[in-house]
Amino acid sequence: MTKYTQHASTYIADSGSLAEEVFSSIRTAQAFGAQKTLTDLFDAYIKKAAVVGIKGAKISSLGLAIMFFVIYSGYALAFFYGAILVSILCQVDVGTERS
Repeated sequence: MTKYTQHASTYIADSGSLAEEVFSSIRTAQAFGAQKTLTDLFDAYIKKAAVVGIKGAKISSLGLAIMFFVIYSGYALAFFYGAILVSILCQVDVGTERS
């Protein structure tokens, strides 16, 4: 999970540094007509970050789903066994002592 977060952060940092570099030399980019090339390069970094982020989100959601399944399965087992105990207790005569 941490691996995906680090890779996404790296791609976002690279795209941020590219954008900063382009903004600092906007006159040069305009003079040479490099807007399309620089935009495509920026989009490539952002798409890589999105792909890695989606992979990390899938793994995270799978872990969360397993955790909630275990929790709710425990609740279901507790209610099921509680119902069995109540049904056994209701079969015992009320006037008798239990030991």
